[in-house]
Amino acid sequence: MKTHTVIAYIPFQHSPAKSPDVSPMDYCAFGLLKRALSKRKPTTIDGLWKVVEEEWKSMPLEILRKALPSWKSRCRLIVQKKGCHIEHLKQ
Repeated sequence: MKTHTVIAYIPFQHSPAKSPDVSPMDYCAFGLLKRALSKRKPTTIDGLWKVVEEEWKSMPLEILRKALPSWKSRCRLIVQKKGCHIEHLKQ
């Protein structure tokens, strides 16, 4: 895949456990989205979806890009802690 797309990836069998401590979407993007949504007060389901789309589109891509380099060290820390949560640890 890397030769065709210039994207390196980890084969599924080598990927770490599905944990919010590992996924950049969980430890970065969804937290930012939740914080932004807490300031909004939609009153309908359609309104909620509209607000979610607006907030997602306005999220600065640079913030998400900065979260990605920590992925390797987070994985290593989870292995070091034998799979325990690491959110409470300073990284």
